[in-house]
Amino acid sequence: MRTAALALALLLAAPALAPAEAEAAKFSKAEKKAFEDEVKAAFPGKVWALKDLPIKSGMAMMVPFVAPIAEVTPQGTTIDTTGVATAGFGAAATVWYGVRPYDTIELEEVDFGDDEVTLVFHGVGDSDGRDTEIAIRGFRAFAPVRAAVEELVTSVDPVAANPDWPEEIAKAIARRVLVNGMNKRQAYLVVGEPLGATVQDVDGKKVEIWRPRQSDGVKIGYAAAVRATGYPLEIRFEDGKLVNMGTSSTGGVSLD
Repeated sequence: MRTAALALALLLAAPALAPAEAEAAKFSKAEKKAFEDEVKAAFPGKVWALKDLPIKSGMAMMVPFVAPIAEVTPQGTTIDTTGVATAGFGAAATVWYGVRPYDTIELEEVDFGDDEVTLVFHGVGDSDGRDTEIAIRGFRAFAPVRAAVEELVTSVDPVAANPDWPEEIAKAIARRVLVNGMNKRQAYLVVGEPLGATVQDVDGKKVEIWRPRQSDGVKIGYAAAVRATGYPLEIRFEDGKLVNMGTSSTGGVSLD
């Protein structure tokens, strides 16, 4: 269903290749098996998202579809939502932040196009219903691109990987709650990539203000759905530590 719906949505926009070029771009049966086996060996069970992994959610000719926004190419890893939201005759698309940092997901499918591979993940546990996809372009095997993909998802719990983090903060991250004293990396696992951030020196302190997303975007289907994040409008760090929060639920930033 995913492949058919997406193919329908992209059919008119896709440039045509000459027959010889199209045939050369396709993965062979052996390449597909090797690639899929490597992916499944890397992600055999539950994995954790390390970044926001939005998808393109849309409808074309009355058929809903999704497509990856996160992609890995020989030039690097990108998650660019610019220009994704569109509307036109018989078609519409928008951004859905289905998967957030520290969401738990499992590999569902390795989908092969003519010249790209899409890793399809579905949410598990508390992240049930939060699905995402990662596109890999320009690689014929998984091994050369594995490290780049593991910048987006990991088979190691990022909280358990930091046993020096205070127990209170570890539990807060699991509950998606912000607490005073979190460093930026810990807060990022709760709120994800902010919409914007400012940094300035105030009375000898380095003050950084983040503006977290207020919505997960729109998931288009036979009925569109919008979900608020519940994050504060702003959060403040002083010398790298979260302050003025008490307890609150739930452009790029440096986490160092």
